[in-house]
Formats: sequence, structure tokens, C-alpha cells
Amino acid sequence: MPSPEQSIQKKDYSHEKLESEISYEAEKTHEAEKSKVDKESNLPFTSAVITYIYEGAKTGKETAYIDLKANKIAVETFVSVTFKGKIDNDHTLNIYDGEVAYGVHFGRKQAIKAVKKGDILAEIFGEERYLDYYTKEASFLGKTCKVYQSPQGTVYFWQGISLKEEITVPLIGLKYTKEAINIELNTPISREKFKLPAGVKVTTTEKLMKDFEKKFKNLRK
Repeated sequence: MPSPEQSIQKKDYSHEKLESEISYEAEKTHEAEKSKVDKESNLPFTSAVITYIYEGAKTGKETAYIDLKANKIAVETFVSVTFKGKIDNDHTLNIYDGEVAYGVHFGRKQAIKAVKKGDILAEIFGEERYLDYYTKEASFLGKTCKVYQSPQGTVYFWQGISLKEEITVPLIGLKYTKEAINIELNTPISREKFKLPAGVKVTTTEKLMKDFEKKFKNLRK
């Protein structure tokens, strides 16, 4: 049985640990808010609506709605993927507010929820993944872009936003391009664009993993 002194020391340690965790979370929140303000003040716009088209093995249209003041982004995609003579139609929507992300698949009437703090542009467009492949600067749609040449293809980024992608997936021979065809800056965006559509069932990545593990165990029986 621990002595009174040991009990007091244990309580003090737990209290210090709790204070440290609270301080760490507060610091993370502060840094996230500071990053949000810095990005909003540094970028030459407060909102943007960007329309893309897909060509090649993927065909279709995509629209990105970016609201920096609200710190929200939504990307809706309609694509048809042709592979080995089969055509697969997809309608998806990704919503992110710097803390919670939703990946909506309209065909399944399902939205996958994931909690993750981060920068909305970095999480959705992911320029950081290409930094080691920087090649040059080039103009696209009148914007000066950073061009990255990675093993998967060439990507043009402007202000952290992908404007053009030339992608190849060698293992399955899939090639397609995605290009912005219209950029509207500082245009009002309806709040409805950042809401989950009616009729979709929300689940989580954790639940999906548990369901997968359960099915895998049943298969092994």
C-alpha cells in the first residue's frame, strides 16, 4: 500500500500531466488560429470558386469552393473512370473546416467523418507532398504556378491550390489530366455548399476499420 507521501506525489504528477496536456492543446489551437489568420492575410483573395475538367481515362467535372474567412472548403466531383473497357461513374463531395473532414459518396449515400486538425488548402490539395519534386515556375490561366514533376506526373500549384495535373498510374496504365478552366475570386459562396447533403448516413473511419476487422475474422473462421 503506497504511503501518504507517495499518494500525494502521484496526484501531483497526474495534475502536472493534465496541465501539460491542456497547455499543449491550447498551444495547438493557438497556432492553428494564427496560421488561419496568416494565410488569410497573405493570400490575394478571401474566397474562390474553381471549376476543373478531367480528360483521358477520367472524364468529368469538379468544382472547388474555398472560403478563407469561414475556414471552409468543399470539393464536388463528377467523374467517369474507364478501365479495361469498364466505365465507373462517381459523384463525391469532400468538406473540410480545419478540424473535421467529411468524404461523401453519393452512390453509397454515405459520409465518412474524420477528425483532423490542419490547414484547409494543405489537407485538400496537398502541395507539401510534392515539395521534393519542384521543377520550375510556369504560367497557367494567367497565374504564376510552381511546377512539380513527381513519379506520378506533373502538377501546377498556385497559392497552395492545384490548378493543373497530368497524372499517370503506371501499374494499371491509367492516364488522365485535370485542369482548371475557370477561377472566380472574392465571390460570395452559399453556406449550403459546406453542408452535408440530405439522405447520407454518417460513419467514421474508426467504425469502418472495426467493421472490416470483424468481417476479416469471420472469413477466417
